[in-house]
Amino acid sequence: MLEANQTEIQFLRFAISNENACDLDGACSGGWTSDEVCMGKRILKK
Repeated sequence: MLEANQTEIQFLRFAISNENACDLDGACSGGWTSDEVCMGKRILKK
């Protein structure tokens, strides 16, 4: 199993739970940058 640090776990939970984290303009809601959120959403959709 891949190891994940606490920040990565919190990020994934945030990305999963916040459907509106990344809008069409790449705007971010919450404590993550839009790039981090959009990357997380792309990874989770694969």
